[in-house]
Amino acid sequence: STLALAVAGFLPRVVRASVAGRVVVGGGDALAASGADLLGRVGIVFSAPADQLSGSKLTVREELAFGLENLGVPRSDMDGRLDAVMADLGIGHLAGRVPRTLSGGEQQRVLLAALSATAPQLWLLDEPFSALDTAGRRQVGAWLRQLARGGASVVIACDEADTMLPLADRLVVL
Repeated sequence: STLALAVAGFLPRVVRASVAGRVVVGGGDALAASGADLLGRVGIVFSAPADQLSGSKLTVREELAFGLENLGVPRSDMDGRLDAVMADLGIGHLAGRVPRTLSGGEQQRVLLAALSATAPQLWLLDEPFSALDTAGRRQVGAWLRQLARGGASVVIACDEADTMLPLADRLVVL
């Protein structure tokens, strides 16, 4: 979790911490970068899905659009992206639901879809399988592999080696 926060550039700007050294992301130091330097390039999903929902959106579709709105994506460009990510993660049936009323696994998929809509180059995922059932883990795992094959860098913090062995190109044990 701490490593993901550092790579995302949240230390010490957003999360207070004493830091030393450098965390190089795309040639720049994430610890020294301003938020604008990483905006849209690096995306993070934390381990507790409910804590990352905006809380300001009344439907899943609006929640998915939230990041795009913050990045200034024109409304006319959003619909296609939102439809695609909902289809990718099998959450189209949730589009009109209130995000806070969803199960933990559904919220986790909504957050992954919201991040996917912004198309970051680097994905930082802290326990992305924690609220998913076995079938959900397989689907999300396959989807993450597809992202990596498409050129995205996907970094997953996970405490279950059995979950990661079939997915990871490389495992780093801390």
